[in-house]
Amino acid sequence: MDLDNLIENQKTTYEALESLNRNIKKDSAERKSLPDYARRKLANLQDLWSDFQRNHIQLCAYEEIKQHPYIINSEYQLATTLYESTKALIKQIKARDSVQHPILVKASISGVRDRAASPLSANKPAATIVTPDEAAQHNEGNQPSQQQTSPNVTYQSAQQAEPSKSHEKLRELLRKQISNFKAFERTVSNIDLSSMSEKWEFEYTIKSLQQRWSAIDSLHWEVDMYQEGEDEVYQNVFSKHERIYNEYIKSINSKLWSVAHREYSTPKMDIPVFTGNYQHWTSFKDLLCKIVNHFLVYK
Repeated sequence: MDLDNLIENQKTTYEALESLNRNIKKDSAERKSLPDYARRKLANLQDLWSDFQRNHIQLCAYEEIKQHPYIINSEYQLATTLYESTKALIKQIKARDSVQHPILVKASISGVRDRAASPLSANKPAATIVTPDEAAQHNEGNQPSQQQTSPNVTYQSAQQAEPSKSHEKLRELLRKQISNFKAFERTVSNIDLSSMSEKWEFEYTIKSLQQRWSAIDSLHWEVDMYQEGEDEVYQNVFSKHERIYNEYIKSINSKLWSVAHREYSTPKMDIPVFTGNYQHWTSFKDLLCKIVNHFLVYK
């Protein structure tokens, strides 16, 4: 490829990088929250940047490029800055999506509310473990001895630790479930029923959906055990995905049955081709009538 074509390619790629950057800034919050938005944008960015770098290496092999505006105007450095800023935008969207997911936000709020409502949180001295010297000072007069207070303090401290452990376990389960939801959404977004016609395509799609849903369903009951069905946000998200799964399975099975029924009920016929030779007409006609009659009897 000559120098002019390489320069033109660089210009086109740079414009594509600018367009990607503008589109990300213009996209609504709702669009940015779609499944795989950040992943697709990042993949697009990396493809464009790889093309730009490859062209740049080839350009540097030309001696005359040193006096070209491409070098004089530091266009590679400008493209690098644009690439880094676009990448940072995508990372912000990805981070915000994972941190601000409504399920985890709900879990955090519930955890804070539970700890605030706990009688132990309102009784801070009971959760404070004192040193032996401090205990001896408090034990003067009619105060209970250290041996009497220490077991109580230890028991109450253990009681406080339990809600915290349960809350962290729940958050861990919800993070896994969010990943399962995203994987399911990605599988659904790649399904195009209108382009399917073969039996194996429908069967493969059903199997993929069932695998994704199995991961969600098995983890759901563990989450529900911790939440006891009281987290409305999570239950709504789960119900939405369950409804999507059932609708797709129903639609795919309907089309699969149609294809299987057609393959079973309609016999394949090898119809001879008439070449136009009059001497072959009689034999062609007899054979054609025989095939058609056989088909009618079969039906």
